[in-house]
Amino acid sequence: MLLSLSLFTFVLLNLPSVFAEFPVVTTSYGTLRGYVYTADDGTEAHIFKKIPFAEPPIGELRWKKPVATEKWNGTRDSTFFGPACAQKTIVYKGPVTGFSEDCLHLNVYTSQKCRESKTCNVVFVIHGGVGIFEATMKFPDEALVRNFISQDIVVVTTAYRLAAFGAMSFGDENVLPSNLAMHDILEALRFTRKEIGNFGGDNEKVSDATMNKLSTYILITVLGHSEGGHYALMLAFSPGISKPGEKRLFESVISISGPSGLESQEQTVERSQRVAKELGCVGSAREIMDCFRRFDTQTIVNATFKVHGPNILSSQGPIGITMAGELFPLFKELRERRDPVRLMTGTTIYEMPGPSAKDKVNRVLGIVNREECYEKYTRDTESGEFTPGYNEVSQDIVMTAHLYAKYQAEIGGEAYLYEYDYPIHGDHTDDVYFLLGFHEYELDDNQKWLSRVYPRYFTNFIKGRRPAADWAQVTPRLMNYYSINKSLTDDVYPHTKYEYQNNIIQYYDGIVKYDNLLFLVKTKVLSAPVQYKSLNFNGDFQDFFESLTMIDASMPSTVRSFSVLLGLVGVLSALPIESSTTFPTETTTITWVANEQIRKHINLINEFERIREEMNDASVESTTSSDSTMIPMADLDDGIEAAQMLIHKFFAIKKDLETKKQEYAMMTTTTIATTTPGRNFIRKLFDKIKFFD
Repeated sequence: MLLSLSLFTFVLLNLPSVFAEFPVVTTSYGTLRGYVYTADDGTEAHIFKKIPFAEPPIGELRWKKPVATEKWNGTRDSTFFGPACAQKTIVYKGPVTGFSEDCLHLNVYTSQKCRESKTCNVVFVIHGGVGIFEATMKFPDEALVRNFISQDIVVVTTAYRLAAFGAMSFGDENVLPSNLAMHDILEALRFTRKEIGNFGGDNEKVSDATMNKLSTYILITVLGHSEGGHYALMLAFSPGISKPGEKRLFESVISISGPSGLESQEQTVERSQRVAKELGCVGSAREIMDCFRRFDTQTIVNATFKVHGPNILSSQGPIGITMAGELFPLFKELRERRDPVRLMTGTTIYEMPGPSAKDKVNRVLGIVNREECYEKYTRDTESGEFTPGYNEVSQDIVMTAHLYAKYQAEIGGEAYLYEYDYPIHGDHTDDVYFLLGFHEYELDDNQKWLSRVYPRYFTNFIKGRRPAADWAQVTPRLMNYYSINKSLTDDVYPHTKYEYQNNIIQYYDGIVKYDNLLFLVKTKVLSAPVQYKSLNFNGDFQDFFESLTMIDASMPSTVRSFSVLLGLVGVLSALPIESSTTFPTETTTITWVANEQIRKHINLINEFERIREEMNDASVESTTSSDSTMIPMADLDDGIEAAQMLIHKFFAIKKDLETKKQEYAMMTTTTIATTTPGRNFIRKLFDKIKFFD
């Protein structure tokens, strides 16, 4: 009896600590049971994992937009991660032990203090992985608790569908919506905004923030690294996220080494068709998707990664964001969204050293003359005129940080730009180890100092403050940025610098001007009237425009007559590509071939110019030797015959081009089939630069 009483008393006295090990939270959808984690610094966190924010995207919901989760009965066990979204696990050598299509879960890290006060800021984390691999379980509890929970910040990490399950498109939004991965992220954000008060976030404050007015209180900051950083950036531009007058889903964005990853719908369709071909699926968009649904997860994963190939940076499968649907329509509509957000973005000193990544193509609105601009880029880099110091992938990441920070500053946003400049482990996302705890490596004394300071920059920003007291907002004219570096021996500390990556920025500003001039050149050629003098384009734009003088009425009649032939050539040169004079928004093979024809036309017109000059010289000689103003008939006949032969060449070119047009019209895709290493990342830069220009 005494023993039983003692046991009862022991259990009674220890009930609080027993229940404290498994904290419970009640949401609008049901109850969750989590667990307590104590970090090395003594910070205690309440962690809830595998929280469904949407119904499982399986069965009838496979390849559909996410549907909000339904209520559940009882208490869900939230003490462990859910499976990673379907991927080939051998790609990522980390704690991803299983995967499934039923993966739309998020995880919440909070504290007793936040849950009681309900006044904590929130950081919403989007993992990277090129949109084809990685998962939320890569972030260790220790790092998140030590860096965020200790600062009274609630952390949310979310899953989203990957590769063929989240990034495909076959051109019909009713059959397969574009950007399912981003739709997943948005659904997770909606769940977070609605339920975060139950986990300690200040849900009352967010109701005061609308799309019409930037709230002075910062509740939710979206943070992403690598591809997740790009998703975070694009959330700030999408007109389909929320409408004027509606509650904000977030107030701030942090992008860590975010690339661009923008695809036209045509390009995504081409990438998706490769997976379909691997599975033997053909026909209309609906027929292809009906075929896809007959295959199990593993078969689709295997087919997808066979298309992607062994190098994720040269992937040929569906990845990234597609410029289609209500989330990401045309660039023009994105650019017109002038609702500023707070932005913190930056890069590392080296990003991606080594060989250039290959074959990642982005053909959306932007630089019109990609082939010519890339040829200029190649000439300039090979000649040493432009020495970027980065490969093409890294240039893309650098330009992304620059363009987004500058644009936000120009429209009144609060933008902060940085570069992680410590030279040891200064590659792509190496700095993320200090913040999120993955990509672990041994630290030297300088890195240990940085590991203590670096996270505070981010938590200060998340709380609505400056990242550091001496870290100023970006001024577009100065392009100031914060150099994060440390040397105990040389007394180097983080400090402000100016003209962020000026060498690269200035070069691509020049590329924009080059493209604009080239566009004008082509427009002049395509619309040249009969009375225009022939062209003499030697690469110098100023000389070119000066050569576009009107035919002088005082010229000898024979020369004037011959000039009519030259004018006819100008008209003929426009005929084969008349439909391209407005320059389509996407670069297609037909447009590229047309550009090649323009080069041929210019060369042929130059031949006419040479003949005309010879005839003019002959006329002058004739006038000098006699009082006649006529050119000897034999010379004139020869000249006209030569001109006629060249005109026949033009008709041959026209006929050849029309044949090619018919061939291309029969093709299922209209993209340039062959590229060379590095071209595609430079084209991607052209797209973005033109967007922000």
